[in-house]
Amino acid sequence: MMKEGGSMITNPTRAAAWELLTEYTKNEALLKHALTVEGVMRHFAGIYQPDEVEKWGIIGLLHDIDYEIYPNEH
Repeated sequence: MMKEGGSMITNPTRAAAWELLTEYTKNEALLKHALTVEGVMRHFAGIYQPDEVEKWGIIGLLHDIDYEIYPNEH
């Protein structure tokens, strides 16, 4: 993810990830899907990598961030 000025965000907060997702995703069903995948990722991270729950939740939340922009390349 890029910040203004071109620098890379390597560890976004959940709030920053949601802001970015809603900037690029307008479809309500896709937003619900992202929230569902976030929950599933957090669940399994809690089982397999308890110290990485936040990271995997954010990955789940953002996994389709490009879908509306590039639906045929997803």
